[in-house]
Amino acid sequence: MSYSKLSKTTMFIILTIAGFTRDMSKTDLEDEVDREHLDDIEDGAGCVEIWEKLSDQRSDD
Repeated sequence: MSYSKLSKTTMFIILTIAGFTRDMSKTDLEDEVDREHLDDIEDGAGCVEIWEKLSDQRSDD
C-alpha cells in the first residue's frame, strides 16, 4: 500500500488507532482487575449465563 496516496485524515486515523493500540498493549490492566467473582463461570459461557451468575452473587450479598 502506498501511504502517499492516502488523505491526511485517513493517515491521522490510522496513526491514532495504531498509537492507541500500542498504548493499550503496554498497560497492565490484567494484573489490576479482580476476577474472583468470575471463578465459578465455565469457559465458553454466554452472556446469559454470566449475567445469571453475577445476579445470583449480588442477591446473596
